[in-house]
Amino acid sequence: MFTGKEIREPVSWILGIAAITVSLGKINNIVNPQFYTSSIFIGVLTGFIIHEAAHRFVGAKYGFKTEFIAYTPGLFITFLTGFLPGIVILAPGYVKTLVYSYTPNVEKAMLNSVAAGPESNIAIGLLSFLIYHISGNPFFLGIMSVNAWMALFNLIPIPPLDGSKIIKLDRKRWGIDMLLSIILFLF
Repeated sequence: MFTGKEIREPVSWILGIAAITVSLGKINNIVNPQFYTSSIFIGVLTGFIIHEAAHRFVGAKYGFKTEFIAYTPGLFITFLTGFLPGIVILAPGYVKTLVYSYTPNVEKAMLNSVAAGPESNIAIGLLSFLIYHISGNPFFLGIMSVNAWMALFNLIPIPPLDGSKIIKLDRKRWGIDMLLSIILFLF
């Protein structure tokens, strides 16, 4: 379960979610029940879980061994920002993907696995935007906003972010994803 700086499943998920909760809620707000029903908390937590699970499940669909890994320095930084006013850094971990056997069209499989994360945030954002327009409930604008931001940030083409891998494998797909996340973010 603990391998040096990496913490494996299922503990990795628990620590990742706890770190995000402390970072977003700040140490004094995590005891407030209203925090747990805010659109920001629900949007970030849902976006984080679905983002990482999307990487994991799409990779597994192609026969890759995938696992969410909590990275100790990232966990520490994420927890630490819970004690710093005005600063939120969410970097609790990543999905480790290993290819053990021959996978037909491995580049396409890797592209789909990597792109699944930010594309899931775009999908959550679009769905939230649609629900907002149907219901008029501004709660869904908060969920849309944080997921648009998560997609936009993760698509930045700088390692180790998803955008750096997507742009190497398919510039057109990266461009479409980036454009969608920017449009969603601007709404």
